[in-house]
Amino acid sequence: IKGVLRKPIMVWAQGLVVETKLGAWLARLTLNQVDLITVRDRNSLSTLIRIKAIKPPHFLTADPALLIQPSSAEVGAALLKKAGVPLNPQRKLIALCPTFWTFYHNKNDLIPYMFAKKIGLRKNRRAKEIELFKSSLINLIDKITDQYQANIVLLPRYPSDLWDDLKYLEDVTRRVRNKSNVFLYRDDDAAPQDYLAMWRVFDL
Repeated sequence: IKGVLRKPIMVWAQGLVVETKLGAWLARLTLNQVDLITVRDRNSLSTLIRIKAIKPPHFLTADPALLIQPSSAEVGAALLKKAGVPLNPQRKLIALCPTFWTFYHNKNDLIPYMFAKKIGLRKNRRAKEIELFKSSLINLIDKITDQYQANIVLLPRYPSDLWDDLKYLEDVTRRVRNKSNVFLYRDDDAAPQDYLAMWRVFDL
């Protein structure tokens, strides 16, 4: 991009996790070639300094997601109804947003998860930890639905075939005690401000 298109390059609001010597070398090699770096949290800024990727001007900023203004509650309610979630004023509506991100990655991996999955690597890796996480989530859901008479909406972090979030959460919904009170939100086609509008509808 710099050599052929003659365009400046900005690293924008990056979150950096670099834990290996090879990762540090590759990150330093790449980042020191850009024209401007912004990182979205203090840990990322510390990482930038630690790996000596500070040749370009570099700044700490905020995650740009903080700037999103949610649409109206009516838009959020429409998305939930479309997904089959009942909006019953007699029952609290609680969203749980579990992430399986940490189970996909290992600091020593050379092949990124998305590519490794496509070629059939890393099957059943960390299966015991994932099962423990799912069991804990099931217990939590059972307690919430029993104690608070609430409906639960599970919001996967990555509702895409590339990741296994939906598969794991489908298993959770099959194993909870009060199945009629638990709903898995599967769609990934709403605009960010419309997706965020669902938070206007949730009680917790």
